[in-house]
Amino acid sequence: MRPLHPIQVKIIYLFWMGNTSVYKIAKNLNEPESKVFYHIKELTKKGFLRRIEKDGKVIYELDKRNLKIEKNKDKIFIFWKLPDAELQL
Repeated sequence: MRPLHPIQVKIIYLFWMGNTSVYKIAKNLNEPESKVFYHIKELTKKGFLRRIEKDGKVIYELDKRNLKIEKNKDKIFIFWKLPDAELQL
């Protein structure tokens, strides 16, 4: 898997902080909504986010089954569990 794009790391952080709308994230990052949505879809494919349909709306949220985030003073640590298939050598 390729490293995360800097925008993807920021998106993960913003989801962790509670910003869950593409509009809010795009505004916070000063990026076009289309670019943010592209990265959200990529993060979903990689297993960092999950897509949920709720009351006719599509919601994205952190996939806590694969992801753990910790804050230590001025640093944020993102831990991701590799799928079992990628652990085979």
